[in-house]
Amino acid sequence: MVVDAGWLRGQELRDGFADWVQAVARRGTLVILVHDRVTAGELVPLFRQGLFDAVATDDPDPVWTLVRERAMQRLAVWREGQAIQADRALTQQLLQDNRRRLQDEAAAEAAALLQALADLELANLRLSTHMAQVSLLYKFGRDLSLASNWDDTLRNILSNLAEFVGAVGGALV
Repeated sequence: MVVDAGWLRGQELRDGFADWVQAVARRGTLVILVHDRVTAGELVPLFRQGLFDAVATDDPDPVWTLVRERAMQRLAVWREGQAIQADRALTQQLLQDNRRRLQDEAAAEAAALLQALADLELANLRLSTHMAQVSLLYKFGRDLSLASNWDDTLRNILSNLAEFVGAVGGALV
């Protein structure tokens, strides 16, 4: 943006215009001031606020060509910077999304593993119970096959059954 300093004088050049230059420069617009007799002391604060260049009205055409080329280069660099920032923001968003997805998957896998552990513990408990029953039945079968007196063997079997199921007294009968 080319601004003619002819309409700015003294205090206006130092105050309001400097703030305006800063606001415009933040948006990526290059401000070039065309002036006649603006001192270096008045230009320094403007350059600090983001003024791209200042060209005197009596400067020859090659100066304008150099300013235009520098401005084009600066705009190209600015556009590349904007593209890099946009890519960076997109990459950060993708990384955050993937991190969240991995955390969710890890949490789901952990829950599935805990459920599998609980299922295995329950299956182990059931298997232990069934093994105790099979062992008792095997003992009964062995006692019956070796017994010559079935009364003692049946009494022993009833005693073991009562013990196995936790029955007291005549509850088993």
